[in-house]
Amino acid sequence: MVKAAVAAGWHAEPEVRGDGWVADVLAHNDKGHKVAFEVQWSAQGDADFAHRQERYAAAGVRCAWFVRHEHSVPDVPSRELPIFLLTQEGDDMTGRLGDESGSLADAVTALLQGRVKYREYVSNGEPAASTVLLHRHPC
Repeated sequence: MVKAAVAAGWHAEPEVRGDGWVADVLAHNDKGHKVAFEVQWSAQGDADFAHRQERYAAAGVRCAWFVRHEHSVPDVPSRELPIFLLTQEGDDMTGRLGDESGSLADAVTALLQGRVKYREYVSNGEPAASTVLLHRHPC
């Protein structure tokens, strides 16, 4: 992840300690933006993710999580708590960002370069089409 962050134009270091947290990798750019990357190999509950994320936020650090347990990935994505599935085959680590899968390095690069962003909605510029069905039922 360090090499991927550097390749994306960021500075990065492993195992950076902060106030109540230790980032697996902490990346920062010349604009003062900081992003922590965490690989969570053991199972962790929602409350633990939220608590740890709050500590990063209090320090002005965004954090993205890569988790091994699929049940740790929320059904509904969140801007405040980005969690992505991580799988391993031999020495290869694969991160899944939405419907796309690629190397963990590619996932880190995509996140840091802004090629992956959270959106409340997706728009392709075309008008939406909707079908409404009405069924009248006597009471």
